[in-house]
Order: sequence, then C-alpha cells, then structure tokens
Amino acid sequence: MSDEDWDKIAHLFPRDRTRRYGRVPRDPRELLNAILWVLTQTSAGIICRVMDRLRRRAT
Repeated sequence: MSDEDWDKIAHLFPRDRTRRYGRVPRDPRELLNAILWVLTQTSAGIICRVMDRLRRRAT
C-alpha cells in the first residue's frame, strides 16, 4: 500500500500504544497489508482454478 493510500485511511485505524495483555500491538498498516495480500493471493488462486475448470470443460 502506498503512503498516499495509507494517508487517506489511516484515521480509520487509531494507534493505541498502551500495553494490554498478550502480545505487543502490531502496526495497523502492516496488518492491513497482510490482509490485502491474502485476499489478492486467494482471489488469484480461485480465478486460476475456475479458469482451469472452464478450459477443461471446453475441450
């Protein structure tokens, strides 16, 4: 995610630096990038599988 894109939505992810139980809080931008990566990789995989099935049916 570019800095420009992040600046547009950063206000939706407040940074809370207070330590609570469990792990140290992660950077919200890092988490969002990870979520977007999984979604794009999964979507690409699903699209490839669907295209493969359609090709097999066409032959």
